[in-house]
Parts: sequence; structure tokens; C-alpha cells
Amino acid sequence: MVQGGSHEFVITCELIKSSQANAIIDAIFNWAIDRHDVHAMALAGSWARSDPRLSDIDLLFLTDRTGEYRRRLKWLREIDFSKAGCRVHSGENSVYDVVWSRHIYLLPIAEVELTFANCSWARTEPNRQRNPERRERCFPSHFSTKMEPWPNSLTP
Repeated sequence: MVQGGSHEFVITCELIKSSQANAIIDAIFNWAIDRHDVHAMALAGSWARSDPRLSDIDLLFLTDRTGEYRRRLKWLREIDFSKAGCRVHSGENSVYDVVWSRHIYLLPIAEVELTFANCSWARTEPNRQRNPERRERCFPSHFSTKMEPWPNSLTP
């Protein structure tokens, strides 16, 4: 259950259809591609692993303006969820050490987690010299410095 203003919003666990997930991701991608301060966008979590089950859509943004996104939510109104057949019901922020997320609850039922991290948070190349066994936070090269188009479809 999520508190949304003066309303309670019960999230029912339903599998988001691939077509609906694609439409939501496209709406967010169309917003992000026009942002000069968003340096990368990556699909994360279970949808990225093609194993969505009963899950939200997780997207990660690399930007050097994370604080501005957290303080002001004007950017959220710029995302045209109506093209995906959705509207924002409510949302909340969560802080995870050096990154933060905006959890967005959409109607009809869908949950999106948009995580914002400074560009310096993500290493774009693994540092094998320091410790070859250590796993670094590293994104594939196609997410390192520019945004790439999303695949035409997601498969659950």
C-alpha cells in the first residue's frame, strides 16, 4: 500500500504486459533524449534480465544534476505518460547512499523506479589493474557516453 497525498493506493501485483512496458519506457526515453544533462539511460532490474515477473520498471539515469531532479519535480510533468495510456497517481523518493530514486505509481496499475546517479558514480571501463577479481560498477560500452535507442520490444 502506498500513501498518495490524502489517498491510499493499493498496488496489486500484476504482470505488466510487454507492450505497456515498452510504451512507458518510450515515453520516458522521449523525455530523456531531449535532456542535455542526461548523459545515459539504462534499463535495469528484472526487465533488463528479460524476467519481469511481478515487477516494476527500473531505469537508471546518469546526470550531473541529480540534486536538481530531487529538489524539483517539474521534470516529471514533462514525461508524457498519456501516450502509454497512463497517468501519474503518486510517487515517493528513496535515497540509496549516493544515488536516489523516484518511485512513480501510474494508473492503470504500473510502477516505475527512476534512479538518478552522478556520472562519476558509474565507471565506464573496468579497472582490472587494481584488482582483476573485483567487480566494478561498470556499464556496457553502449551506455557509457551516449544514449542508445531501446530495443523494439521487451520480452518477459
